Amino acid sequence: MPKVSKFRSKDHPEAHRVQEDLAAAVAARRELGEQYEDHVAAALAQRIETFIDERVEVAMERTRKRARSDSEAFLKVATPVLGFGIVLSIVGAIVAGSNGFLAVLGMIFLINVIWLWRSR
Repeated sequence: MPKVSKFRSKDHPEAHRVQEDLAAAVAARRELGEQYEDHVAAALAQRIETFIDERVEVAMERTRKRARSDSEAFLKVATPVLGFGIVLSIVGAIVAGSNGFLAVLGMIFLINVIWLWRSR
């Protein structure tokens, strides 16, 4: 069975609000007659546009929170790697010369690539 998005679920509380607005617009059109049909449609379109704007804002806020948590996680990994990398690169350069220094830089690069690959 395909996964149903919570934004399209008929049981979602906001979906009931849209259904109520649509029912109210249809009832208003019946009561007012055809001469007010454009006004009823414009009001309904405005309500739906407001509803969509609210939903988009909620989704964007969720994305912003996820991006902040990704940035925080990156800093939690990058800070110790950088700290140890400086010390290890000095030790590598002293013990094995430029080859040791380059080996440590390669390991730092590899750690960061693996972390970025796993986080996606």
